[in-house]
Amino acid sequence: MFRKICGLYLFAVAVLVAVHTVAEPLYHASGPGQPYSPFWTIVNPLTALAIVLGAVFSYTRERRMWILVDAGVPLLAGAAGIHMLRSS
Repeated sequence: MFRKICGLYLFAVAVLVAVHTVAEPLYHASGPGQPYSPFWTIVNPLTALAIVLGAVFSYTRERRMWILVDAGVPLLAGAAGIHMLRSS
């Protein structure tokens, strides 16, 4: 059950980052004082946790061949999340 919850979290963060990356230019005008949307201050800790969880579960999934890409790229964390949702 814990793996499924973590998988759902990883998938949700991947979708959140992807949607926000596309939608940010629609509502935020970058300026010298604020180049990024303030929403990233919320998303960044969630992404950091997703990277840690992705690293741990990627390592346990591929002990002989650790895939850093699964752990390092938030959008690819969705792949690890789907894998955990499908596993029993």
